[in-house]
Amino acid sequence: MKKKLYLSVIILALCLVGWTGHGREQRTNAGKQTWEYLIDTAPTFAGPGSFVNAEKAQQLLNQRGAEGWELTAVGGGGLGLYYFRRPR
Repeated sequence: MKKKLYLSVIILALCLVGWTGHGREQRTNAGKQTWEYLIDTAPTFAGPGSFVNAEKAQQLLNQRGAEGWELTAVGGGGLGLYYFRRPR
């Protein structure tokens, strides 16, 4: 009976130590990553569905990707806004 009690206490202690260490690691890692943001417009944006605009938009996206930017959203209510981010 004592062996089962000691074994249960040891397992519980190991679980608590592991859980608190894991939580502490997540909090410290989350604070280290910072981002830089960029909002850009599609070149000569005249409206959706234009193939010329699609080619220019593709060039812009390729250029930003080569610079290390990651596209996170597209919007702007018809303005053709591109939202980018990259690690600092």
